[in-house]
Amino acid sequence: MKTREQLAVEAAERLRASPVETPMDRQTAARPVPMPRGRPRDGDYPDHTTKEGAEELARRLQQYWHDSGHPQVRFWVVPGTAYVLRGAARFDVRSNLVGGLPPRGGKSRA
Repeated sequence: MKTREQLAVEAAERLRASPVETPMDRQTAARPVPMPRGRPRDGDYPDHTTKEGAEELARRLQQYWHDSGHPQVRFWVVPGTAYVLRGAARFDVRSNLVGGLPPRGGKSRA
């Protein structure tokens, strides 16, 4: 009869010899998930990186926050600061939200 220590050593050796593998591991190894490339096809998503798209997004966000009772929240459009590929202009939307919340001291209708 084997002792507990001998059984533990044998079990550890078996685990080292055959790594645990699930069916999902085999599936993902055989078929890696492709990463999206380039811009989405026209009509799939609005382009918020153009000046007009960024202005529309800023308007919609500001309307949402105003309708939610936070008239002190502001959004504005600025030229993009990140590296721009192919010479296309890019615009970003900025706001006075602090950590995703309205700034303190503003009146709220809540």
